[in-house]
Amino acid sequence: MLALIKMEFYQLVRNRLFYLMAGISIVFGALMSSGYIGDTNPFGVPMADGLSVFGGMVYDSTMWLIVIGAMSALMLGQSASDKTLALAVSAGHSRTSVYFCKALVFLLAVNIVMFFYPFAGLIVTGAAQGFDKGIIAEPFAQYLLRVTGMVFLANCAVFSVSILLMAVFQDAAKTTACATLAIILESFGMIFFLSRRMPPLWLPPYMARAAVFTPLSISQVILILTACLGFTALLLGAGYFVFRKREIK
Repeated sequence: MLALIKMEFYQLVRNRLFYLMAGISIVFGALMSSGYIGDTNPFGVPMADGLSVFGGMVYDSTMWLIVIGAMSALMLGQSASDKTLALAVSAGHSRTSVYFCKALVFLLAVNIVMFFYPFAGLIVTGAAQGFDKGIIAEPFAQYLLRVTGMVFLANCAVFSVSILLMAVFQDAAKTTACATLAIILESFGMIFFLSRRMPPLWLPPYMARAAVFTPLSISQVILILTACLGFTALLLGAGYFVFRKREIK
């Protein structure tokens, strides 16, 4: 399995699309952060430091989920359609190892790209305005670690649909189109329920938004984490069932 993980990372660092996503995320995060200064955060308090802007950018990352979701699905679909999976299986690796190594590296990569966006805003705003002026009630490190951990799992719930569709189609175009459509529908579903004052905690895009709120009780944190893990397990499990049964192209 370690050899498979190394192979996946080797392919990742040689993929230009990954660097394109990372570059766009960093540049847009740095440029858009200034627009948050003076705007109100999800708690109704004006943002004026790096930590509050970080939370605001994570909260507003729905459109970013769609953009990165489309590009990452294309990257994943390309890796599935270039015979790499078939070669790994023919080399003697089990389908279980091939599938979960692919899923692990993909989810790590897409989370790294997603976090470049708010962390770029945090650094740029923090350097100009200060990192923590007490706008967020939680301590700086605690809030940053908690939100990062919870949003990481929420992102896994969002992007696991791409892995399922990769197993189903094993085709870049179909995986990209269907994964993008799925994330768009989830995002519009979130907006629909929020417009009716019904927080849709069962929808992955809202799980990331909910993580930004402070303070959160232990029961609220456990509820969000359980929803994230349950959604991810459901999608990855369905993808594994398909991948284990279907002929690899």
